[in-house]
Amino acid sequence: MKPTPIQSGRGKRRVQRRWSVALIVIVAAVVTTVLALRPRDSATPLDPNLVAVAPLANETGDATFGPLGRLAAERIAQGIQQHGVAEVVPPVVALTTAEEAQRASDGVQTFARATGAGVVLHGAYYLLGDSLQFQIQITDAVDGKLMSALAPVTGPVEPATEVLGLARERVLGALAAALDLRSGALHLPMQPRSLEVYRVFQQADYHDQNHDVEEAVRLYRQAWAMDSTFYPALVLLAAWLQTGRARRAWGDAARAEADSLFRIAERYRDRMTEAERLFLQGPLDRRRGVGPEAHLRRLRRLAELAPYYRQAAAGAAWRAYRPREALELLTRVDTVNPYFLSTPGKLGGYRAIKMASHHMLENYEEELEAARAARRESPRDLGVWEDHLRAVAALGRIDELDALLDTVYALPMQELGSGRFRTPASMAANFVAMELRAHGYPDAARAVLQRALDWLEARPAEEAQQIGSGYSHSSYSHLVGDCLYKLERWEGARTLYEELLAESPQDTVALARLGAIAVRQGDAARARAISDQLAEHPGGQTLGRARIAALLGEREDAMAFLREAYHQIGTTGINRNWGWFVMQRHWEMDLESLHGYPPFELFMRPRE
Repeated sequence: MKPTPIQSGRGKRRVQRRWSVALIVIVAAVVTTVLALRPRDSATPLDPNLVAVAPLANETGDATFGPLGRLAAERIAQGIQQHGVAEVVPPVVALTTAEEAQRASDGVQTFARATGAGVVLHGAYYLLGDSLQFQIQITDAVDGKLMSALAPVTGPVEPATEVLGLARERVLGALAAALDLRSGALHLPMQPRSLEVYRVFQQADYHDQNHDVEEAVRLYRQAWAMDSTFYPALVLLAAWLQTGRARRAWGDAARAEADSLFRIAERYRDRMTEAERLFLQGPLDRRRGVGPEAHLRRLRRLAELAPYYRQAAAGAAWRAYRPREALELLTRVDTVNPYFLSTPGKLGGYRAIKMASHHMLENYEEELEAARAARRESPRDLGVWEDHLRAVAALGRIDELDALLDTVYALPMQELGSGRFRTPASMAANFVAMELRAHGYPDAARAVLQRALDWLEARPAEEAQQIGSGYSHSSYSHLVGDCLYKLERWEGARTLYEELLAESPQDTVALARLGAIAVRQGDAARARAISDQLAEHPGGQTLGRARIAALLGEREDAMAFLREAYHQIGTTGINRNWGWFVMQRHWEMDLESLHGYPPFELFMRPRE
């Protein structure tokens, strides 16, 4: 709702004198410009990178404030040019074309066509007692959509230069953010108080994307200190402080600060835009362990507001076992955008979601085609090799697979960050061997597993220790145990997992495996006791309990555990990524007794 215009009765003559000089200058400029202008071809396409600032409409109800709208437009245009935010239509040109556009029914579009600008800044100002209020909008004239409606800027009537300065700073920050949002170089719509605040945020985002946690945290904190209404900086600061990297850098103090910041953010929720509230909800959902469908609904909407999140929405669809939706969302990702191509992990994530979704749908040829294309660009990336090997194994091309494995074993291990490593053996034992087993090639699967085990046992002690520096399920000993288990060497696997559990009593991966081994060795009572133990751990290792129940032939219990696991996606310590489990259900040799069981087959069917 617009503020009610108020007719000022105070010192009109003084105000008139104040603006008379400015008005004379502007009129002279207009006359000069009119003589220089040439008619513009209305069919000429609008330049999406050119900005035009229309004089703001005087809604004060007092004609003496009329020149202020032209002066504001001129100062904003000068700021845009001086700070390199965008190319801008010269103010004198914009002034003349704006007067012509005012007589048209579609003023903004007429103004855009007359100037050739694809982006138009327009708005109005109002008199509220002793204050002036500016309300300004940024419109994408190419598609006629509103890019940003700035929060009202209010300041004293005298001196008017003060509120003009505030409005200009707000516009510069919001325009830079709006242009970056349109280009896909920004996460979500935002309105920093100034261009300076936004540029600090940009630096923080750069370090964020490059996983430089200390510098990202420092700069997010600086942006928040500069503008306490800039909620994206607050939420990203809190989100980073709750990560494992922050805890390793600053200990428990990081988590305590994150908790405090999230409480502050919750208090300001009502003041946030819809996009900011959705953005805040992400880390809160991760802390609370919401289900995959709620996570997907949030990202669907966020993707509508910010193109950056289309890929994240596709990932959420895949994790919720909706591969068709994931592929459809990927078609709307701007893959030729320079920001997309230069951002670490974006292109790799795009490829991974695409190939995994094809695999879920059993489109193995399409998956293989995409993997080959990715390999041509990243021939030494083991993550790309995983996808390639998985597709070849699913297609049963054994000879081709053997040749590819020779190449993979010649590649070095790949560090993933946080002390984790991707190894040829982990790829072979999981992606390749179990894919072969699932598609009816048990002998080939055993050969691949044996080769992985031989490779692991041949590692020098220093390299084996390096593999073991990651998370427990990626460690050297767990990889050896995984190979032994899948080769059905129960006694050797049992001994190794007992040693791991003795070293780390909280190792639920080892405990769950011991429960499965107990069933396979005929000790059902011990298996049930272990399942009960798992229930006492945070998250309950629900998938481990499902495996034990399936091996015991307790199919209804197994299904109950699987459904519970699905709804636990996102909870710390338990099955964060259901998509991987469903896609790689071939890993789950312990669930083979459920194959053909209608509730299981229905549950494993891709969701529409």
